[in-house]
Amino acid sequence: MPQSKIRAPAGMIEPRSGPFSLCKWQEKVEDAVKKGASHIYIKAGRKAGKTEYLRHRMVEWAKLPLLVPGQINGYIAPARTDAQNIMWRRLKDSLRKEFDSFKNQETRMSVDLESGVRLQLFGADRPESIRGLSFGPSIGDECDFMRAGFFEEVMEPNLAVTCAPTILCSTPKNGWFTKKWKEAKDGILGRGHVAFQFTIYDNPHISRGYIEKLRRN
Repeated sequence: MPQSKIRAPAGMIEPRSGPFSLCKWQEKVEDAVKKGASHIYIKAGRKAGKTEYLRHRMVEWAKLPLLVPGQINGYIAPARTDAQNIMWRRLKDSLRKEFDSFKNQETRMSVDLESGVRLQLFGADRPESIRGLSFGPSIGDECDFMRAGFFEEVMEPNLAVTCAPTILCSTPKNGWFTKKWKEAKDGILGRGHVAFQFTIYDNPHISRGYIEKLRRN
């Protein structure tokens, strides 16, 4: 999935003050996490704020005790370069604020915590690097841009031992994720599967004037 080199024009992002805080849509997802949802599906348009939420959730999950030896809390993007560009720097910056010490490995894009938990970033384009691992709470990002069957064949088996929760999200592209999202929304997948949909209008940090400009164009 190509990475955009376009920079947001002045006035698009409204400045934040102080530490990261959840906006209203992110609070709704947090409520589902805390109520024990096993699978959370987030269909979100670009600039809705999902990357910042996923970073936050990874850090919060990292504070939990180790479930099994060798546990990895994974973040999976369509390609390894996507994972690096989207999350790697953000994740390290956040961990420095929350943990006194950790060891990161740049080549592997992993962080080892004193608890024994490892956080690691992966690309769905390299499934051989993911198979057979023991996943703790994990995330699939931009899932509609991954091949059909990736979640069931590669990611989900890694959750079998821990039964840890997972968040799957994507900008909609009418792929396998969109189908799963609809099934969860319709209640077909069971009570533990929860679906949400958000747009740029749900992000309080985006200038309303800029959104209207996009809409007119």
